[in-house]
Amino acid sequence: MEKEEKKIIKHSFGLLFVSVLSFTLLMIGGSYAYMRNDVANDGSGVKLGVLKVSYKEGVNDTGDIIELSTNYPSTDTEGLTRSGYQFTLTNTSNHFQNYAIQVVNDEAMIKTDGCEDTLMPLSILRYNVNDSAPRFLSDTEKEDYILKRGTLGPNESEDFQIRLWVMDGADENITLNQHYHGKLVIQETN
Repeated sequence: MEKEEKKIIKHSFGLLFVSVLSFTLLMIGGSYAYMRNDVANDGSGVKLGVLKVSYKEGVNDTGDIIELSTNYPSTDTEGLTRSGYQFTLTNTSNHFQNYAIQVVNDEAMIKTDGCEDTLMPLSILRYNVNDSAPRFLSDTEKEDYILKRGTLGPNESEDFQIRLWVMDGADENITLNQHYHGKLVIQETN
């Protein structure tokens, strides 16, 4: 009888071990699938995890690419009247989702153009998001170049317009031979 009990206990421990291992792997896999940040393009926009970005289509719209080749200095009043980069951000989930809108150098375009030496300094570039007060792009350096943070409710959308211009009073001799290549990055944040 003692042999049978040991066999049953051994079998029970084996079964328990397999069950715990299976449960652990299931939880890790499920958590990964939930938390990963997939980027998919379904034709109507780019989906980043639970956020979907739809760029406005038009003659001058370039998706996530920001290019400043109209480099003459402008007042803030003039800069705010220019058409900007437009997109809609949609939360496709049933829970609140935080986001950050960031601008980074478009390293691929800079490399392709070979223009590392002709980029405008960020200290002369001004921007605004929707109706926010204009700021210098260089002011965002401390914040990893994040232009805006926010939260979208379940299935909520928000339209954005980002304008970029050269500050009034910038040296025209410098700006005539320089330009800016950037890219918008939308991040899901905690």
